Amino acid sequence: AAVSSKGVVSIKGEGYAAIKVEVDGAVIQASINVGNKKAVKAVLNALKVEGAIYSQARRMSKGYYDCSSLVWRSYSPLGAYFGDRHYAPVAANEAKYCVSHKKNVPAKYIKKLNKLKPGDIIFFKGRYNGRYKNIYHVAIYMGQEGYGSYTVGRIIHANGERVAQAYVYNQSNVAVIGRPFR
Repeated sequence: AAVSSKGVVSIKGEGYAAIKVEVDGAVIQASINVGNKKAVKAVLNALKVEGAIYSQARRMSKGYYDCSSLVWRSYSPLGAYFGDRHYAPVAANEAKYCVSHKKNVPAKYIKKLNKLKPGDIIFFKGRYNGRYKNIYHVAIYMGQEGYGSYTVGRIIHANGERVAQAYVYNQSNVAVIGRPFR
């Protein structure tokens, strides 16, 4: 992103930019995240249901979500179905679909937030569960947020209680990073 002398921000390409503004002696930093239009729309779809109740049993019912149904229901109106047009696959199957259809980026990108884009899907592995790469959870990457000289990654996910935003966590347990609109 670039800022004109009149303060207008223009987009130069996908990625993250920190814009610092000085107003009345105070310095304010704004985080600008730019991504694929469909991927950003998926993030916005997830944000619309923030606060919805977590339930695996009712995961496809109005007002209820689990992690994989949040991803599927955020992406399916935009044409990404993860192999099933009618019902959300579990997180491990969504990851397997992304990998088998080359809709992923290296998992090591989790350590380099500038390589991630809004709308990327982060799949977490745990102990052996018999599923693809032992994946047990999935979250939607929203983008970076700047704090002075460092940044953190933000996600939205169904966290076991409700759909909520959080910081990227458990980086060493990331098994796959999907990019459905690659």
